[in-house]
Amino acid sequence: MNKRRDLNKAFQKFFKNLQISEQDRKRFLEVRRIVRQNLRKKFAEIKFLTQGSFAYHTLINPTQCPPQQMDLDDGAYFPIGNGLGNPRALFGAVDQILEEVANESSWSIDTSKTSCSRLIIAGNMHVDIPLYRVAGNDVRNNQNTGLVDLYRSAGIPYYPSSEQVLLAQRTGDWIVSDPRIIIEWALSCVSKYGQQYLRLCCYFKGWRDQKWTKSPMKSILIMAMIDYALKNILNSGDKADDAYVVYECAKSMIEQLQSGGIKDPSDNDKFLDDDIDYSQKADIVEKLHRLADLLEKSLYEDSLNPDDLCQLLHTEFGKFFPRDPSLFEIHRPSYASVAPAIATPISVPTNSPWAE
Repeated sequence: MNKRRDLNKAFQKFFKNLQISEQDRKRFLEVRRIVRQNLRKKFAEIKFLTQGSFAYHTLINPTQCPPQQMDLDDGAYFPIGNGLGNPRALFGAVDQILEEVANESSWSIDTSKTSCSRLIIAGNMHVDIPLYRVAGNDVRNNQNTGLVDLYRSAGIPYYPSSEQVLLAQRTGDWIVSDPRIIIEWALSCVSKYGQQYLRLCCYFKGWRDQKWTKSPMKSILIMAMIDYALKNILNSGDKADDAYVVYECAKSMIEQLQSGGIKDPSDNDKFLDDDIDYSQKADIVEKLHRLADLLEKSLYEDSLNPDDLCQLLHTEFGKFFPRDPSLFEIHRPSYASVAPAIATPISVPTNSPWAE
């Protein structure tokens, strides 16, 4: 078997560098507390559920800031019959409250987003508040899901039908949209693949942010393609450390994008790559080819010295990839010594932000 350079220490350091600081995390939680407190003064029955990358533990530091920012999505759930059935009226009331909060804290409010109110907290962070309406009866004895406790911890009833969760639009419409389906799917991916799945999402998001200031490669698309890639990698029995799996995932992503039809995990009738035009997809595939070629050389070509390797990977992945030649080693893997995909020392936080 050919020698393979061990890049795992470098990728572990990359993962650490991508993580938001504890100070930023606490600031997000404090802003969330203030927003919830003020909205509850007006809407006594409102409930909240944090969603998106903050909830999945895939939130990373922005590489190109501005315009890239960290964000926290905190869904606000309103029971049906609250007297604000018109989305325009609901947005008007919420925007007014948030504007008062922003004025008191030297923040700013952005009302240009179709599906949420946005608070700009600083040049590198914002908080989005999408508005939901829930209808139907609470299924308190549903035994078909392990997520009932998750929803209950946020005080939100679990509904078996996603059609009972509606997202407000500034256009005046309600659309079917249940973010809890994505949370359930993300948790299932962690259950299947371990925390390596979350680390891979962070690596590819960091790579994306280095390559584009605003990419058509949305985070949910990255997560879905990694899910598909890991199914095949695990089925092949070729479980390995993070660096090698990043290489395998990059190759799989190329095939998936060229084949098309990457399913939306929240709706099997929709495809995540439908809104990516031909030129955009070609650009993504070209950059993924370059990434896969570079990783193959980095893993297998002995002619690359550590200094050159550091420079190449740093340029490819961006400023958060370490420039430390001592992190690179050569080893000869064997089937007996290859580490399981989930058995690496770097882990994501174990707490659940939506329940805090």
